[in-house]
Amino acid sequence: MRLRRRRSPLWRIAVLLLYLLILGAGALTVGGFLGHRDWRLELLSHFRVQYLVLQCLALGGVYVLRPLSWRLGTTLVLIGLVPNLWLVGPYWLPVWGKTGADRVKLLHMNVYAYNQDYARMAAVIRKYDPDIVDIMEYTEEVTVGLEATGALDAYPHRWTGRAHLGLYSKRPLSRTQLNFVVPEYTANNAQLHTQMMIDNEPVTLIIAHPHWPVQHNLERQKQHFDAWIRDRPTYGKNLVIVGDLNTAPWSRNFRRLIRHTDLRDSQLGFGIQPSWPTYIPPLGLLTPSPWYRPFGIPIDHVLVSPRIRVLKREVGPFMGSDHLPVYVELGLARR
Repeated sequence: MRLRRRRSPLWRIAVLLLYLLILGAGALTVGGFLGHRDWRLELLSHFRVQYLVLQCLALGGVYVLRPLSWRLGTTLVLIGLVPNLWLVGPYWLPVWGKTGADRVKLLHMNVYAYNQDYARMAAVIRKYDPDIVDIMEYTEEVTVGLEATGALDAYPHRWTGRAHLGLYSKRPLSRTQLNFVVPEYTANNAQLHTQMMIDNEPVTLIIAHPHWPVQHNLERQKQHFDAWIRDRPTYGKNLVIVGDLNTAPWSRNFRRLIRHTDLRDSQLGFGIQPSWPTYIPPLGLLTPSPWYRPFGIPIDHVLVSPRIRVLKREVGPFMGSDHLPVYVELGLARR
């Protein structure tokens, strides 16, 4: 008769922790697909990369520890790992396409309304020297402070005012207007429309900061995205939507927007680029901390229509805000 090898107590504890990790990551993965039942479950959908990392570690743990039911452990890991890999993996696949010579450099900044570190904001603008800068949580005080640095002096075409949105451009803009997706005139229901030219073709640019996905605001966010789906034919062939959309690419609202329009995420081909949080203002910690990095998620987005190619995309340095800036270079695909 074959004797079972005696295992140490430490090994047993390690196996117990391994299965808790497997079951916990699996439960969070499944919960993220049940956001239609409760807004708390919807929040779980934002952390697909974190679940994927945990499940890869768990898979390694199964083959290192070799528990007696290692086949069961492997199966449980894969049940959660495969859907997360399916959602996250395409972001690292290369995207090819030739463009014309004209490139637009766009810098998106959510500066945080109470941030007074204008020197850091100005340094980011000078670092990238973009053609267009859009700014969110742009209060009157922040407007005065940032413009006083001189970093925006080279931008003659500008729009600042209502809804805590700012827009500065070196390129001529036309048809610039502010409207609201619902008759509730708050900053999170606003969107700024304008039009620019790339290779002598008109491109519509929409700047917006929809509601965060908590409690009843999740439905308000959905209304904002639904308005983009409904009005997409009116925006013209070439469209760019940029902003702090307060949602990760794997949320129900975001996936619905992508599914029902021709828009695509500019992160595709560049990998996942988390932009929030550098810190969490309600906790009163206004300096960046490495403790937040493992929880970082990409909620600042640039969405583009099919003919618009993303030539470069990256998140910028800390600027005093709980968000990192996002920088992209865009061009039009050749016909």
